[in-house]
Amino acid sequence: MGNLIEIYDNVIKDIRERPSTPRYPTGFDVLDEVIWGLHKRELLTIGARPGQGKTSLALQMAFNVAEKHKVLFISLEMSKEQLLERILNFTCEVDSYETRRGKIKKEEWSKIYDIKKILNTTDMIIIDSLGAKANEVEALVKSTKIDFVFFDFIQMLSYDIQIGSKVIAIEEFVKKLRDIAMQNNCGVVMLSQINRVPQERRDKMPLLIDLKGSGSIEETSDTVLLCYWEWGDTKGTKGKPNTYKISIAKQRHGFIKDIEMEFEAKYFRFK
Repeated sequence: MGNLIEIYDNVIKDIRERPSTPRYPTGFDVLDEVIWGLHKRELLTIGARPGQGKTSLALQMAFNVAEKHKVLFISLEMSKEQLLERILNFTCEVDSYETRRGKIKKEEWSKIYDIKKILNTTDMIIIDSLGAKANEVEALVKSTKIDFVFFDFIQMLSYDIQIGSKVIAIEEFVKKLRDIAMQNNCGVVMLSQINRVPQERRDKMPLLIDLKGSGSIEETSDTVLLCYWEWGDTKGTKGKPNTYKISIAKQRHGFIKDIEMEFEAKYFRFK
Protein backbone atom coordinates (compact mmCIF):
# COMPACT_ATOMS: atom_id res chain seq x y z
CA MET A 1 0.00 0.00 0.00
CA GLY A 2 1.22 3.49 -0.76
CA ASN A 3 0.03 6.88 -1.86
CA LEU A 4 0.56 8.06 -5.45
CA ILE A 5 3.64 10.15 -4.66
CA GLU A 6 5.37 7.21 -2.95
CA ILE A 7 4.55 4.93 -5.87
CA TYR A 8 5.61 7.66 -8.32
CA ASP A 9 9.04 8.02 -6.69
CA ASN A 10 9.62 4.25 -6.83
CA VAL A 11 8.52 4.01 -10.47
CA ILE A 12 10.71 6.94 -11.58
CA LYS A 13 13.72 5.45 -9.79
CA ASP A 14 13.10 2.10 -11.49
CA ILE A 15 12.74 3.67 -14.96
CA ARG A 16 15.94 5.68 -14.55
CA GLU A 17 17.88 2.57 -13.57
CA ARG A 18 16.64 0.42 -16.45
CA PRO A 19 19.42 -0.56 -18.89
CA SER A 20 19.32 0.35 -22.57
CA THR A 21 19.37 -3.35 -23.46
CA PRO A 22 17.26 -6.19 -21.99
CA ARG A 23 18.32 -7.05 -18.45
CA TYR A 24 17.70 -10.77 -19.07
CA PRO A 25 18.07 -11.37 -22.84
CA THR A 26 16.83 -14.61 -24.39
CA GLY A 27 19.80 -14.59 -26.75
CA PHE A 28 17.57 -14.09 -29.80
CA ASP A 29 17.74 -10.49 -30.98
CA VAL A 30 14.53 -10.50 -33.02
CA LEU A 31 12.58 -11.86 -30.05
CA ASP A 32 14.25 -9.63 -27.47
CA GLU A 33 13.37 -6.57 -29.54
CA VAL A 34 9.65 -7.33 -29.07
CA ILE A 35 9.43 -8.76 -25.54
CA TRP A 36 12.55 -7.01 -24.18
CA GLY A 37 14.01 -10.26 -22.89
CA LEU A 38 12.75 -12.32 -20.00
CA HIS A 39 11.39 -10.71 -16.85
CA LYS A 40 11.39 -11.70 -13.21
CA ARG A 41 8.03 -11.95 -11.43
CA GLU A 42 6.35 -12.89 -14.72
CA LEU A 43 5.05 -16.05 -16.39
CA LEU A 44 5.89 -16.58 -20.06
CA THR A 45 4.23 -19.45 -21.95
CA ILE A 46 5.59 -21.07 -25.12
CA GLY A 47 2.90 -23.01 -26.98
CA ALA A 48 3.19 -25.34 -29.97
CA ARG A 49 2.05 -28.72 -31.26
CA PRO A 50 4.21 -31.81 -30.60
CA GLY A 51 7.34 -31.94 -32.74
CA GLN A 52 7.30 -28.20 -33.43
CA GLY A 53 10.50 -27.33 -31.56
CA LYS A 54 9.16 -25.75 -28.38
CA THR A 55 11.50 -27.75 -26.10
CA SER A 56 14.50 -26.90 -28.28
CA LEU A 57 13.57 -23.22 -28.25
CA ALA A 58 13.14 -23.16 -24.47
CA LEU A 59 16.31 -25.18 -23.87
CA GLN A 60 18.47 -22.87 -25.97
CA MET A 61 16.84 -19.87 -24.32
CA ALA A 62 17.55 -21.34 -20.87
CA PHE A 63 21.15 -22.09 -21.82
CA ASN A 64 21.64 -18.53 -23.06
CA VAL A 65 20.21 -17.04 -19.85
CA ALA A 66 22.29 -19.40 -17.70
CA GLU A 67 25.46 -17.77 -19.00
CA LYS A 68 24.97 -15.01 -16.41
CA HIS A 69 22.00 -16.08 -14.26
CA LYS A 70 20.91 -19.15 -12.34
CA VAL A 71 18.44 -21.34 -14.24
CA LEU A 72 16.36 -24.37 -13.27
CA PHE A 73 15.04 -26.49 -16.16
CA ILE A 74 12.31 -28.96 -15.12
CA SER A 75 11.46 -31.58 -17.73
CA LEU A 76 8.50 -33.93 -17.45
CA GLU A 77 9.11 -35.29 -20.97
CA MET A 78 12.83 -35.78 -21.62
CA SER A 79 15.70 -37.09 -19.49
CA LYS A 80 18.56 -34.84 -18.41
CA GLU A 81 20.89 -36.87 -20.62
CA GLN A 82 18.68 -36.28 -23.68
CA LEU A 83 18.52 -32.56 -22.93
CA LEU A 84 22.29 -32.30 -22.54
CA GLU A 85 22.73 -34.10 -25.87
CA ARG A 86 20.58 -31.43 -27.47
CA ILE A 87 22.71 -28.75 -25.87
CA LEU A 88 25.75 -30.41 -27.44
CA ASN A 89 23.97 -30.44 -30.80
CA PHE A 90 23.21 -26.73 -30.92
CA THR A 91 26.38 -25.49 -29.20
CA CYS A 92 28.83 -27.70 -31.15
CA GLU A 93 26.88 -27.81 -34.44
CA VAL A 94 26.84 -31.60 -34.40
CA ASP A 95 24.11 -33.31 -36.44
CA SER A 96 21.55 -34.83 -34.08
CA TYR A 97 21.03 -37.79 -36.44
CA GLU A 98 24.73 -38.61 -36.22
CA THR A 99 24.92 -38.27 -32.44
CA ARG A 100 21.88 -40.54 -32.17
CA ARG A 101 23.78 -43.19 -34.12
CA GLY A 102 27.09 -42.51 -32.38
CA LYS A 103 28.77 -41.55 -35.66
CA ILE A 104 30.73 -38.46 -34.68
CA LYS A 105 33.72 -37.19 -36.67
CA LYS A 106 37.10 -36.51 -35.11
CA GLU A 107 36.82 -32.73 -35.45
CA GLU A 108 33.33 -32.87 -33.89
CA TRP A 109 34.70 -34.71 -30.86
CA SER A 110 37.15 -31.86 -30.44
CA LYS A 111 34.25 -29.36 -30.24
CA ILE A 112 32.36 -31.59 -27.79
CA TYR A 113 35.39 -31.82 -25.48
CA ASP A 114 35.99 -28.07 -25.67
CA ILE A 115 32.39 -27.21 -24.73
CA LYS A 116 32.92 -28.78 -21.30
CA LYS A 117 34.73 -25.60 -20.22
CA ILE A 118 31.62 -23.54 -21.02
CA LEU A 119 29.31 -26.05 -19.33
CA ASN A 120 31.42 -25.77 -16.20
CA THR A 121 30.65 -22.04 -15.93
CA THR A 122 27.00 -22.25 -17.01
CA ASP A 123 24.71 -21.99 -13.99
CA MET A 124 21.95 -24.37 -15.08
CA ILE A 125 20.29 -27.22 -13.18
CA ILE A 126 18.22 -29.87 -15.00
CA ILE A 127 15.59 -31.85 -13.10
CA ASP A 128 13.91 -34.78 -14.83
CA SER A 129 12.53 -36.81 -11.93
CA LEU A 130 10.28 -34.31 -10.20
CA GLY A 131 6.78 -35.39 -9.24
CA ALA A 132 5.61 -32.03 -10.61
CA LYS A 133 4.00 -30.89 -7.41
CA ALA A 134 3.83 -27.16 -6.88
CA ASN A 135 5.31 -27.32 -3.39
CA GLU A 136 8.31 -29.28 -4.72
CA VAL A 137 8.94 -26.69 -7.43
CA GLU A 138 8.69 -23.87 -4.90
CA ALA A 139 11.00 -25.65 -2.46
CA LEU A 140 13.59 -26.05 -5.21
CA VAL A 141 13.35 -22.38 -6.17
CA LYS A 142 13.77 -21.25 -2.57
CA SER A 143 16.63 -23.62 -1.74
CA THR A 144 18.66 -22.84 -4.86
CA LYS A 145 17.77 -19.12 -5.21
CA ILE A 146 16.94 -19.52 -8.89
CA ASP A 147 16.59 -16.53 -11.24
CA PHE A 148 14.50 -18.36 -13.88
CA VAL A 149 12.51 -21.60 -13.96
CA PHE A 150 11.69 -23.41 -17.20
CA PHE A 151 8.87 -25.98 -16.99
CA ASP A 152 8.44 -28.52 -19.84
CA PHE A 153 5.53 -29.10 -20.21
CA ILE A 154 2.29 -28.42 -18.37
CA GLN A 155 0.11 -31.12 -20.00
CA MET A 156 2.50 -33.82 -18.72
CA LEU A 157 1.49 -32.86 -15.21
CA SER A 158 0.37 -35.79 -13.07
CA TYR A 159 -2.44 -35.05 -10.67
CA ASP A 160 -4.25 -36.41 -7.66
CA ILE A 161 -7.54 -38.01 -8.72
CA GLN A 162 -9.20 -36.26 -5.77
CA ILE A 163 -8.70 -32.90 -7.52
CA GLY A 164 -11.46 -33.91 -9.94
CA SER A 165 -9.97 -33.39 -13.38
CA LYS A 166 -6.70 -32.68 -15.12
CA VAL A 167 -8.10 -29.35 -16.35
CA ILE A 168 -8.54 -28.20 -12.75
CA ALA A 169 -5.10 -29.54 -11.84
CA ILE A 170 -3.49 -27.60 -14.71
CA GLU A 171 -5.41 -24.46 -13.77
CA GLU A 172 -4.23 -24.61 -10.15
CA PHE A 173 -0.64 -25.43 -11.13
CA VAL A 174 -0.38 -22.59 -13.66
CA LYS A 175 -1.60 -20.10 -11.07
CA LYS A 176 0.87 -21.51 -8.56
CA LEU A 177 3.75 -21.11 -11.03
CA ARG A 178 2.92 -17.43 -11.38
CA ASP A 179 2.69 -17.13 -7.59
CA ILE A 180 6.14 -18.71 -7.35
CA ALA A 181 7.47 -16.10 -9.79
CA MET A 182 5.90 -13.23 -7.85
CA GLN A 183 6.81 -14.38 -4.36
CA ASN A 184 10.36 -15.53 -5.09
CA ASN A 185 11.42 -12.76 -7.46
CA CYS A 186 12.15 -15.14 -10.32
CA GLY A 187 10.83 -15.59 -13.84
CA VAL A 188 8.95 -18.68 -15.03
CA VAL A 189 8.87 -19.97 -18.61
CA MET A 190 6.23 -22.65 -19.08
CA LEU A 191 5.77 -24.86 -22.14
CA SER A 192 2.33 -25.89 -23.31
CA GLN A 193 0.89 -28.03 -26.06
CA ILE A 194 -1.86 -26.71 -28.30
CA ASN A 195 -4.80 -28.72 -29.60
CA ARG A 196 -5.36 -30.02 -33.14
CA VAL A 197 -7.78 -27.28 -34.23
CA PRO A 198 -5.14 -25.30 -36.21
CA GLN A 199 -4.72 -28.33 -38.49
CA GLU A 200 -8.28 -27.82 -39.69
CA ARG A 201 -7.75 -24.16 -40.58
CA ARG A 202 -6.27 -22.81 -43.79
CA ASP A 203 -3.83 -20.74 -41.77
CA LYS A 204 -2.20 -23.29 -39.45
CA MET A 205 -0.67 -20.65 -37.16
CA PRO A 206 -2.00 -21.34 -33.63
CA LEU A 207 -4.14 -18.88 -31.69
CA LEU A 208 -4.51 -18.30 -27.94
CA ILE A 209 -7.74 -20.27 -27.95
CA ASP A 210 -5.77 -23.32 -29.12
CA LEU A 211 -3.78 -23.68 -25.88
CA LYS A 212 -4.59 -27.15 -24.63
CA GLY A 213 -6.19 -28.05 -21.34
CA SER A 214 -7.22 -24.88 -19.58
CA GLY A 215 -8.19 -21.28 -20.31
CA SER A 216 -6.16 -20.30 -17.25
CA ILE A 217 -2.95 -20.65 -19.30
CA GLU A 218 -3.98 -17.69 -21.46
CA GLU A 219 -5.44 -15.75 -18.55
CA THR A 220 -2.56 -16.21 -16.11
CA SER A 221 0.41 -15.81 -18.47
CA ASP A 222 1.97 -12.37 -18.80
CA THR A 223 3.34 -13.23 -22.23
CA VAL A 224 2.42 -16.02 -24.67
CA LEU A 225 4.54 -17.13 -27.62
CA LEU A 226 2.82 -19.43 -30.13
CA CYS A 227 5.14 -21.26 -32.50
CA TYR A 228 4.73 -22.86 -35.90
CA TRP A 229 7.28 -24.64 -38.14
CA GLU A 230 5.50 -25.21 -41.43
CA TRP A 231 8.24 -27.36 -42.97
CA GLY A 232 8.12 -29.79 -40.06
CA ASP A 233 4.34 -29.78 -39.91
CA THR A 234 3.93 -30.61 -43.61
CA LYS A 235 6.89 -33.03 -43.75
CA GLY A 236 8.85 -30.78 -46.03
CA THR A 237 6.18 -30.14 -48.65
CA LYS A 238 5.47 -26.49 -47.78
CA GLY A 239 7.38 -23.45 -46.58
CA LYS A 240 11.13 -23.03 -46.19
CA PRO A 241 13.12 -25.55 -44.11
CA ASN A 242 14.65 -22.97 -41.75
CA THR A 243 11.69 -20.58 -41.36
CA TYR A 244 10.21 -20.69 -37.86
CA LYS A 245 7.27 -18.46 -37.03
CA ILE A 246 6.51 -17.09 -33.59
CA SER A 247 3.39 -15.13 -32.74
CA ILE A 248 3.69 -12.94 -29.65
CA ALA A 249 -0.02 -13.53 -29.08
CA LYS A 250 -0.22 -11.92 -25.66
CA GLN A 251 2.01 -9.41 -23.92
CA ARG A 252 0.60 -7.79 -20.82
CA HIS A 253 3.13 -4.98 -20.93
CA GLY A 254 3.68 -4.65 -24.66
CA PHE A 255 2.25 -5.16 -28.11
CA ILE A 256 1.46 -8.31 -30.08
CA LYS A 257 3.44 -9.10 -33.19
CA ASP A 258 4.47 -11.96 -35.47
CA ILE A 259 8.17 -12.60 -36.02
CA GLU A 260 10.31 -15.16 -37.82
CA MET A 261 13.48 -16.92 -36.70
CA GLU A 262 15.78 -19.47 -38.30
CA PHE A 263 15.62 -23.07 -37.11
CA GLU A 264 18.35 -25.53 -38.08
CA ALA A 265 16.54 -28.74 -37.24
CA LYS A 266 19.53 -31.06 -37.53
CA TYR A 267 21.23 -29.13 -34.72
CA PHE A 268 18.00 -28.24 -32.83
CA ARG A 269 19.37 -24.69 -33.08
CA PHE A 270 17.56 -21.37 -33.35
CA LYS A 271 19.05 -18.07 -34.45
